[in-house]
Amino acid sequence: MADSTTALAPATPVTTLIVTPQQYTQKLQTWQANYHVLAPFSQISTLPPNFGLMYTAVTINPDAKSLDGDVYDNAGGKLPWLQNNERALAKRGLRKIAEALGISYTTKRTDPRTIANYWEIKAVATYLGLDGAVIRRESTQDWDLRDGSPRVKGFSANQLSEARKNGLRNCETRAINAVIRECGTGLPQKFTAADLVKPFIGVRVVYQPDMSDPDTRRILTERHLAGTSALYPASRQLAEPAFDDLEHDDAPAPQQRQQAAPPIDAPGSSEPDPSEAYGPIKALRSETKKRKSGDGTFLKWFAVDAHGVEHNTIRADIGKVLEQHFAAKTPVQILSEDDGYGGQSILEVEPYSGGAQGLPGMGSL
Repeated sequence: MADSTTALAPATPVTTLIVTPQQYTQKLQTWQANYHVLAPFSQISTLPPNFGLMYTAVTINPDAKSLDGDVYDNAGGKLPWLQNNERALAKRGLRKIAEALGISYTTKRTDPRTIANYWEIKAVATYLGLDGAVIRRESTQDWDLRDGSPRVKGFSANQLSEARKNGLRNCETRAINAVIRECGTGLPQKFTAADLVKPFIGVRVVYQPDMSDPDTRRILTERHLAGTSALYPASRQLAEPAFDDLEHDDAPAPQQRQQAAPPIDAPGSSEPDPSEAYGPIKALRSETKKRKSGDGTFLKWFAVDAHGVEHNTIRADIGKVLEQHFAAKTPVQILSEDDGYGGQSILEVEPYSGGAQGLPGMGSL
């Protein structure tokens, strides 16, 4: 499918990493007798610290009629550019090869889509180079099956009709094939069935972080779990019911968040007494309210703090916390904001965490 992106998962290594030029030369000599070797380099002089070469064996099913769909043939003479004993890699087979080589690619249709029986696809591939830099390669392929095009020479009427049915798919496959070959892998465009009996060896550059370093372990773990933390955050606030569905018709804009502070009773005092800044909830009640739409009801809680200031909330999670602290008579601080109707809408209920000093009655203990 054109206009798609394929990002391939890391391949499974056959053995440990190659980290020296001598190891790579020895492996090449061993592979060449039994494998098709695909690599963007034939020899190396050195590898940077913490980098190595990983190699992966890939098998391609040469049976074009198999459900694997790794290859396709000339389809009974419908593709005259393939001989009867020849196979070309299909998109699935190319994906296997790209995964082994550590190549990610994107494809995009670039023709105007207004010309019948003509397609153009641009493929862009990226992979990791020997120095750790990301290398980018491009290839654009067209598939011109218009009447009179040089490409349709040798096609019968039935062959041309069949080729046009899969024109977009064939064009994309050719673009992917070409861009993988642009990466210097030595991948042929077609094979005999006997050639495909031999597996492929794909060589890719991989980075090996120093896992003995605690900072490196922490960074890698954080990156690995980034998606998990987005899906499963440590905590989340329950959504408050829509304000316009409550008992107020024209709700004003919310005021700036503030902490409801008690009056300063002590003469000459410049700030509130800590013993009065926190305390048990003096009174708590809940009332059932009708929604403005007339569809159902909701609960609204009213809490009187240690200074006699009344606060309110329609959030069930905060209401439950208020009930727990009121029943336990634990000291709390209620943070709220002006709700625009002369009341204080609760933002948070914080338990007291400053120690025993300053709490009412603690001096007699």
